[in-house]
Amino acid sequence: MSLLTIFEIFISLIFAWLVLSIAVMYIQEWMGGRLRWRSTMLEAHIRNFLSSPALADQFYEHPLIKSLHTGETESNMRRPSYIPPRMFSLALFDILANAGKKQSILQQEIHTLRSDIEKLKKRRKRPAPMRNFGWCWRRHAKPLTSQPEKPRSKMPWQT
Repeated sequence: MSLLTIFEIFISLIFAWLVLSIAVMYIQEWMGGRLRWRSTMLEAHIRNFLSSPALADQFYEHPLIKSLHTGETESNMRRPSYIPPRMFSLALFDILANAGKKQSILQQEIHTLRSDIEKLKKRRKRPAPMRNFGWCWRRHAKPLTSQPEKPRSKMPWQT
């Protein structure tokens, strides 16, 4: 066998292996999505990690995690198959930091944001009062001409 023939066989084996592995990967992802393996495994591991069914239920009911649920109606909701690390840590920290309290930090922030938005809407409805800021501009502005600036007279309180 020549070196060129061995090289062709080697390249064709690598190509066949690559195509087969990509096909198997797509089939596995399709089956995992249809059978919801990923979301059930994630839920099982989170329940194992938190070691309390009540804490795990509270975690999945948190607004950050609940926003990741998929489905149109309440009866059709599916648990998330992936939770970003930042959302996971924020939700878990919020639950643990506010254990035994009525409101969490996130709910308080949402409430303050809503009240600030309402204040801005009310302020926007009223016309803004006209103010004369011309004295401030005239006092600190430099002349546009190339003439030297005249010394300013001192005010009575500046002596």
